[in-house]
Amino acid sequence: MTEDPLQLAAIGIIAAFLALVSLGSIEKRPVRISSDTIKLTRAKIIENQAASRDAIAALREGRRIDINTASAADLQLLPGIGPKLAQRIVANREKLGAYRSAKEITRVKGIGPVTFERIEALVTTASAKPESLQKYK
Repeated sequence: MTEDPLQLAAIGIIAAFLALVSLGSIEKRPVRISSDTIKLTRAKIIENQAASRDAIAALREGRRIDINTASAADLQLLPGIGPKLAQRIVANREKLGAYRSAKEITRVKGIGPVTFERIEALVTTASAKPESLQKYK
């Protein structure tokens, strides 16, 4: 499998940025997103053709993805969420019921504080209805 050198460079830049964030060497402050990062994000959206048009549109328009209705393919659009983790999120939701808050996604093995911090601004639980929360009572 051959990779485009520009794509590999963009992946390297993002990996370095995420490594710095996870080490805590970057303070919480506004981040300037380079055009390479934007191109890579667009490429990820295009590559993930299984994702719904609604989820893709939501991210493009700055809206959040509802983790209570998103498919595994939709969840893979989020940074740090791959196929296996996306499947765990869906399985956990099906087993225990809807997430009452975005923070509850941390009950899924593999989503710790760092991953949650990366996706927190991109997710919502807008579809959580009282009847879907019965398993928690």
